[in-house]
Amino acid sequence: MKRISIYFIMLVAAFSLSIGVQAKTITVTTAGTLSSYLSSEETQTVIISGPLNGTDIALIRTTAGNLERLDLTNATIVEGGTPYTSYNGQDYMTQNNIVGSYMFRGMVNLIDLKFPKNVVGLGSYTKDGSYSTWSGYSVSNCPSLETVTLPSTLLWI
Repeated sequence: MKRISIYFIMLVAAFSLSIGVQAKTITVTTAGTLSSYLSSEETQTVIISGPLNGTDIALIRTTAGNLERLDLTNATIVEGGTPYTSYNGQDYMTQNNIVGSYMFRGMVNLIDLKFPKNVVGLGSYTKDGSYSTWSGYSVSNCPSLETVTLPSTLLWI
């Protein structure tokens, strides 16, 4: 009986350790190339550094089925690429160092999100130079979200 108990404890410990090993660290060197490193079968925790444009953010959004933790602390959001999302008939494009409106919307399994450390604003600039306030729309419809880490570089929300 002792032997079975010891094997059971070892099995539970091994399973517990395997859960924490599912992080993937990705360094992107050129914006728009995240697809070379990330697929839909990825792990629950992803750490990304380097430049990310709309094409990359769109990929994160579409491959985020199991994604629970997304760390973009050392990433930089840059303009360019394709729209990262369309909502109510409007395409949303990335802007330099801004977490745009609806950027992470609908990522239902996301628990923890760390914004890039160089982000200056949350929301989107309009064509006339004003900005639309964030009001939580960047992460709307994320029912599992518990933690959002905001950088000290924020100038407006």
